[in-house]
Amino acid sequence: MQAIRSPQILMLSGIGPAEELAKFDIPVLLDQPGVGRNLSDHGILYHTWKVKDLSAGWTLGSSNPLFNEPQYSYGTPGDFIVSTDVPKNGLIAAIAEDEGATPDSATHPLLANKRTFTEHVPIYAAAPDGSLVTSVLTTMLPTSRGSVKLSSADTRDPPLIDPNYLGSAVDRYMAREGLKLQAGAPGFDEVLSENSTNKYIGARLRAAMRSGYHPMGTLVMGAVVDTDLKVKGVEGLRAVDTSVFPVPTTGHLQVAAVAVAEQAARIIYASRA
Repeated sequence: MQAIRSPQILMLSGIGPAEELAKFDIPVLLDQPGVGRNLSDHGILYHTWKVKDLSAGWTLGSSNPLFNEPQYSYGTPGDFIVSTDVPKNGLIAAIAEDEGATPDSATHPLLANKRTFTEHVPIYAAAPDGSLVTSVLTTMLPTSRGSVKLSSADTRDPPLIDPNYLGSAVDRYMAREGLKLQAGAPGFDEVLSENSTNKYIGARLRAAMRSGYHPMGTLVMGAVVDTDLKVKGVEGLRAVDTSVFPVPTTGHLQVAAVAVAEQAARIIYASRA
């Protein structure tokens, strides 16, 4: 994934935070503190529920002949996606915890308009016999930021990735509110309900949150690259991938990544004239 490997390539080439390069005796060509910083990703949580009536035929593995049709063997067996906002009072409190002051609801970017904070996907599969279904929760608007650092000076070694999931009060709040709309994560004795405490819900989230495979922001535009996607301070080098995104997208990255690539092609073509 480009937002992971692009900062690694730059750092291995001597472009990045000087203190990070010094750890592996890499000569510093350009001290650029922003390389590998500002990582964001859509965190994702999968959990399952037990089907009450298997004979109703709601799941793959049941006796429903519909699921023998070829289209049900393609891709993820999910029908629709639901995107949700979060209650504003709790969001205001979370923002105040992170920022140290009560935000202005009329101007703060997380409050002024409805936003897609969480995404929900029901999947009618989880067990071979059809006895379970899956719910997917994705946090779409993370405010916490992680990092990509070197693990060695060898290109064959993967970098050290710290996604910092749930690292802000806003992220913890949005994930809790999203999970409250769903039901039952495995591995806990207590049944999740609307009476579950925030502490308990947070424990479930910390235990199961994983990558949505949407990393972005590690060569952020403005700090590391300019508006022509040129790496600042380096001649003839551009970054064209999701690493340049200055803020998270509240959707899947494919379309935005293609748009960046098409814009880069226009910029490069125009520069040849």
